[in-house]
Amino acid sequence: MREARSLLLVGRGYRAQQRPPQCDEAWTTLACVNADPALIHLPNLKVWDCHEYENKYDVPVYDIRSDREKWMQHVHTHGQVFANQYCWMLADLSTYPIQFRSVTLFGFLLNDEEHQNEIQYLAYHIGYLRAAGVTVVIEQPSQLLRPSVYGFTESLSEHVDKLGENVVE
Repeated sequence: MREARSLLLVGRGYRAQQRPPQCDEAWTTLACVNADPALIHLPNLKVWDCHEYENKYDVPVYDIRSDREKWMQHVHTHGQVFANQYCWMLADLSTYPIQFRSVTLFGFLLNDEEHQNEIQYLAYHIGYLRAAGVTVVIEQPSQLLRPSVYGFTESLSEHVDKLGENVVE
């Protein structure tokens, strides 16, 4: 078994001048690479696509449709909760959670209506990974799982302040 590593998932919502967090491996989509070719320089990059976009920078692309049986097994396990390629990526991680000690989601600003409707599916897969013991870090700004503790906001703030940490409200 290989040593557990950290994984970075790069979404479409970051600005090119933002620097992605350091991780051992990175996954993103061909649309992201086409929009920002600097992503090509991320370590151990895996580029996903199932839309047949133009491959402007001739990067190797992984197409989930190339292994239909594998992906239909994910549908059997999780149900029909795959609204975008990131859902497939997160589900793929759930098949070998020990391999990655942490997953960082970067650039998940889902502002338009289409992507707003996909948040619930991403949240499902994030919860599944967390239940499997994988640390999931969501870099801000993001619309994914915004911090909220209904009914305990003041108590939580006081408790966390005592620990010397900050709470985003």
